[in-house]
Amino acid sequence: MGRGGGGWRSWASSHYSRDPISQNTLLVNGEGHRNVNNYRPQVPYQARPLAFEQGGGYTYWSADLTPGYHRIEGVERVHRHFVFIDKKYFVIYDDMELSESADPAHLSWLFHIYQNTLVTINDDTASFDYQLG
Repeated sequence: MGRGGGGWRSWASSHYSRDPISQNTLLVNGEGHRNVNNYRPQVPYQARPLAFEQGGGYTYWSADLTPGYHRIEGVERVHRHFVFIDKKYFVIYDDMELSESADPAHLSWLFHIYQNTLVTINDDTASFDYQLG
């Protein structure tokens, strides 16, 4: 979104801090988003808000991340959704569309957690679980 967030100031303006390997991000065939070159941008934004809604005990918002994935062949649309529930829980999910002519893709989510944390992955429900503290 703006230049003030997501690792832009001081040491965080290094290439590593803006690379997908340093973030929790969606990967397509192992490849993540690309950052807009601030001196020669290909598009005017990296991500933009799409929706925002608040209701009884929840807050929802979504963002269009498509421009960050424009170099990956076949990617038509990438939307990230956030739901915060009862000020205690949150869910993040990605919605991606590939063009009809695209080859099938392997989608994965690069997620950083503490090394010594036990993560249980459930292939049947495409979910994972872990506890901290």
